[in-house]
Amino acid sequence: MSNVKQINLSIREIPTRDTFQRCEPDEIKSLTSVFEELKAGNSLRLPDQ
Repeated sequence: MSNVKQINLSIREIPTRDTFQRCEPDEIKSLTSVFEELKAGNSLRLPDQ
């Protein structure tokens, strides 16, 4: 068995322009890269916390 955790992404609020203005640029960049990985069909490996 692999120890890859499956995560369920939920959107808690409808993103608006204000949502992204509240985000730090680094957060937006990392979120974008996460979604790009998902779109490419790659699984996400998260470090154990």
